[in-house]
Amino acid sequence: MQRFKALVQAQTTLLTVLPLLLGTIMAAYYYHHVNLCETFLLMLSAICFHLAVNGHNQLSDYRRYPNSTTVDSMGL
Repeated sequence: MQRFKALVQAQTTLLTVLPLLLGTIMAAYYYHHVNLCETFLLMLSAICFHLAVNGHNQLSDYRRYPNSTTVDSMGL
């Protein structure tokens, strides 16, 4: 699990969720209605896409630069 977190940089997920939460709060304030089911699905899909892109970038960097100290610290 530790390797997975290092690979996908799970700590940056907040950067994906924050704009969605801000937009949801703004829509709820302005329109007085939010569809929670679709909001949850949008948030889940954005998080999955974010983790997939981060994982792909980290893995390609690891394969491209095998002697790099930053990539080696991931423990892959």
